[in-house]
Amino acid sequence: LNVSGSHTYYWGFEVMSSDPTRVYSDGAHGPNGIYVNTSTNVKFISLIVHDLPGQGIGLWSENTDAEVHGSLFYNVGTNHWDHAIYVQNRTGTKRLTDNIIVNSASHGIHGYASTSGYLDNIVITGNTVYESGILSGSGERNILLGGLRVAQNPVVTSNYTYYRGTSGNSNVGYSAGTANAQVKDNIWVGGNAAVRLNIDSGATVTGNTFIGPLDPADTQSRWPSMPCAGWAWPRL
Repeated sequence: LNVSGSHTYYWGFEVMSSDPTRVYSDGAHGPNGIYVNTSTNVKFISLIVHDLPGQGIGLWSENTDAEVHGSLFYNVGTNHWDHAIYVQNRTGTKRLTDNIIVNSASHGIHGYASTSGYLDNIVITGNTVYESGILSGSGERNILLGGLRVAQNPVVTSNYTYYRGTSGNSNVGYSAGTANAQVKDNIWVGGNAAVRLNIDSGATVTGNTFIGPLDPADTQSRWPSMPCAGWAWPRL
């Protein structure tokens, strides 16, 4: 589904591939699910996106104001380049809200841009994302919002992420960092780091709970409003 129109809601249907062949080399892409290109004010609500050899949905900077809400993504992708949701944004706001994302081949939510791309005004809230990368055999990132350009006004709130083992993580800021970030009321669990933060000193970071190591290690002293420090599962 290639979306280039405007003022349209896509609601309550399934996107998948019935082809049982899912073998693509790293860097090669199979068919993707939904790509959102030049458009304005589009929403994707209560979709089921699964068993695709390529990416689930791509929300590109050519779009202004898009939202993915209340949808289920599972078994999406074949290799390291295939994410359940890939998002960039230049104008307006993009919102990813109340989705469930499990067992993607690469990242669950991949908000990334190079120096020539844009990551402005992206809202990620209320999502449950776990075991991202497991489909291709290694942990990736459940949530990434950051790239080689500063992410302006990112909002990451009330999400739940989970890894069983010590691979994979989530990341806000990546290498270029953020401006005016809000990272609030999330639960980060497991992986080689429960969460990695490279965010601006004026960011709002509060109400987050985590199980597992943090990066940077002094995260809690930098943002003392993080209430829990690496608590572990109780012994039986």
